[in-house]
Amino acid sequence: MALDRQELSLPDLVSRRGFGLRTDLLRAVGRWHSPYFSHRRFDTQYFAVAVPHGQDTSLMEGKGVWSAWVPARWVVAGRDSTVLGDAIGQEETVGRSLGRLTVPAVELLLERMAEAGSTVEFLMDLTIRGGVPEFTPELHGSPEEWVVPGMPEVPGEDADGGGFSLSVDLPGGRWART
Repeated sequence: MALDRQELSLPDLVSRRGFGLRTDLLRAVGRWHSPYFSHRRFDTQYFAVAVPHGQDTSLMEGKGVWSAWVPARWVVAGRDSTVLGDAIGQEETVGRSLGRLTVPAVELLLERMAEAGSTVEFLMDLTIRGGVPEFTPELHGSPEEWVVPGMPEVPGEDADGGGFSLSVDLPGGRWART
C-alpha cells in the first residue's frame, strides 16, 4: 500500500477517499518508556477513540491475521488462560496467555479499560485527571535469579519468567507481573 511505502501520508489517504478524521475524539491514554536497563530504548504513546456505532473490524491487506471487537473485561478475565491466543488461532498464539501475546503496557491499558464502566467513562477519566499517564517499568530481582535452569537462550520462548518481575508505579498502587 502507498501508506506502507510512505508514498502517501495518512491525511492525504483519508482526503482522497472522501473521509475525515475526528481528532477531537482521539485521546492519549498512556505513554510507556522502556525500562532503564534496556539496550534499545523506546517511548511509545497509546491512543484510544470511541468507535462509531456499527463500525466493523477489518484488516489491512498484509497486516495482521485476526481482528475482532472484544470487551476489555473479557480479555482481562481470561488473562491467565489461553482463550485469546486460541481465538486468534495462529501457530504462534495458540496456547499462550495474554502476558505472552502482548507487552505489559497493553495489559495495563486493558486493565484500566476493564475497570471503567464504559468507553466514555474510560476516555473522560483521562480528561478529568488531566495529563497522560506515563509509565516506566522497573526490574526486580538479582541477576543470579534471572537465570533459570533449562531456560532457552532466546528470552520469551518457553520461558517461565525466571526469578524476576516487572512493576510500574501507579497512582494508588503498583502494577506488577512476574
